[in-house]
Amino acid sequence: MADTPFAPASAECIELFRDGHFYGAISLSQAVGEALVRHMCRSNKWKPAENFEENVRKLSQRQFIDAAIKSELLRLWEKRDDYHHLNPTVARDRATLEELALTKVRALGQVERFVFGWSPSETPGAVRLLRPQYWLDRKEGRVSVFLRNPSV
Repeated sequence: MADTPFAPASAECIELFRDGHFYGAISLSQAVGEALVRHMCRSNKWKPAENFEENVRKLSQRQFIDAAIKSELLRLWEKRDDYHHLNPTVARDRATLEELALTKVRALGQVERFVFGWSPSETPGAVRLLRPQYWLDRKEGRVSVFLRNPSV
């Protein structure tokens, strides 16, 4: 993915899930998703609202995201306040937590692949950015990337 300020946190979501820290994977995935949406708003030249759902609605309305990505963003955001505030309604069963964490981490991955999508270029060793406005520090035809392994 693009080398952004939140790329390392995104990679940590996968590590938290892998290591069985499901509350952390859920919460951090939601935080990274929120940061991504704000980044998308700013990159498209408008100040993001304080409300996540409003920002997603505007991105969709202005055709910066399609219905599938809108759905993934809203799936990622589901129960955000419950997990952010650790409300008594949050799941405690490890199997349920694992399933929810996997859903959140995968939704984040889908959104990141959309936002930072690329395809091979005709130039050997080069890529064509599908949405270049989201990539930072595009200089002299080059971009910085953040490599991570494994992906989810």
